[in-house]
Amino acid sequence: MKRNLLAISNLLFRPTNLFLFSMLVLSVLFGMMELKVMETSEINIYQLIILLLILCLGVASRYKFEIPDRHNENVTAFVKKEKVEKEVIILKKVEELIQGRLFDAHLSVSDIEKEIGVSRPVLLNIFKNTKGTTVVDYIKKERIRKAKELLETTTLNISEIAYKIGYSDPKYFSKSFRKSNKMTPTQYRKFHNKLNTIGQVLNS
Repeated sequence: MKRNLLAISNLLFRPTNLFLFSMLVLSVLFGMMELKVMETSEINIYQLIILLLILCLGVASRYKFEIPDRHNENVTAFVKKEKVEKEVIILKKVEELIQGRLFDAHLSVSDIEKEIGVSRPVLLNIFKNTKGTTVVDYIKKERIRKAKELLETTTLNISEIAYKIGYSDPKYFSKSFRKSNKMTPTQYRKFHNKLNTIGQVLNS
């Protein structure tokens, strides 16, 4: 019963419904109060005042409820925009920090929290919404991406590359690389070099 009354109340006090309800009351009163023309051909002033007051209340209620609604929408949009801009700034700082410390085998989420000055829940939520992954997985992906770049552009051996991207164990690096690329670092380098050779032949 209480739920039904609450639903009716919410429906009635919506701006548009309240306005229409006021107009309905006004029309009913017009029907009930038969405006009588007095002998002096003047309308009963009291009846007219009552009707005008009801009309004013109906119009006022419409603006009273709808204008704050539009204001709240603007405020909400501003808050959302401000939040997005703040998240973009935080994300950029985190990315720069990770790129600058890929070599650090001890880089952790706690380190990033302290460096950036943001709580773990906020940091994880931003990454989840923007990157669709966790901070730890993002670091792993960036290390593998950097490894591929070094394999393609340098003559560093596998161990040297592993240390440069934050792996203290070259064997674990090779295992992680193979898991994400379906081939070992050595195989990837040979494959890339072969593609380069074919490309040079075709272009010559």
